[in-house]
Amino acid sequence: MIGDDFENISLVAKNLFNFLDTNRVEGIENLQPDVDLVNPEITVNVDRERAMMEGVSTGQIGMELRTAVFGKEVSKIKDGEDEYKIQLRNSELMRNNITDLMNMRITFMDMNTMQVKSIPLSTVASVDYTNTAGGIKRKNVKRTIQLQSNVPDPTMVGKVNADLKVKIDEFKQISNIPPDVTIKLSGQSEQEKETQAFLGTAFAIAIGLIF
Repeated sequence: MIGDDFENISLVAKNLFNFLDTNRVEGIENLQPDVDLVNPEITVNVDRERAMMEGVSTGQIGMELRTAVFGKEVSKIKDGEDEYKIQLRNSELMRNNITDLMNMRITFMDMNTMQVKSIPLSTVASVDYTNTAGGIKRKNVKRTIQLQSNVPDPTMVGKVNADLKVKIDEFKQISNIPPDVTIKLSGQSEQEKETQAFLGTAFAIAIGLIF
């Protein structure tokens, strides 16, 4: 699948995967997408209006949360020729507990009153539990998702590609595919065509150089 909108191509990829998983093609095994389409994700949403009222910026909130979870180098200590970084970070128990993180207090200078304030993160932010893709791949600038499988018997590659084309055509007929998403059958046959095209070009250039 190739397209501009990753949500569109991920939806088409899921639907096509389910279709091919139900309508199996003889000769393929272990059909899988090349990206994780259901990667769990925890999203912290900052209420910008509320943060502005409290006098704290989204940058400060993000930095505090990043320091708590991933840590921040605050100094270094030397022991002879060895140098050790001093990392500021929340304890493992606290940073792995969403409730504790959301109750973490953010201390900052309120630019409205020029006074030091301390508020819980939950005052200006909320948490969403969502799923996202584990990674995004591109080909010729376009976002892509590939459904890949093994073909244990190399002699069946031609038949498998032909059967897959029929199944994909059936899927296109029954599915509402966004106009920006293109489904393309690739694999060994496409690689062979690209190799042949390259060799043909190289041969033509060689002939040109000879003459």
